[in-house]
Amino acid sequence: MVVGIKTLAIQLDCTVEDLMTVILERALTDGQKLFVPVQRLKKARKQEIEDRRKLRASMEQLQPKLKQLETQNG
Repeated sequence: MVVGIKTLAIQLDCTVEDLMTVILERALTDGQKLFVPVQRLKKARKQEIEDRRKLRASMEQLQPKLKQLETQNG
């Protein structure tokens, strides 16, 4: 059975980029399953998105203080 890379990515619920990364990492090792590494990449990507969201929220909280300091010193 031949499955396209996009189809496989959809079936594994991951991005094509993540799937290709896993395939390339596993290219030299026969018989290893892709599901676990793909899940690990998905989890890492979700964590990265969450970290960026938290950082953005922190920056938004600090923005009024920064403006206040700029007006005091300006």
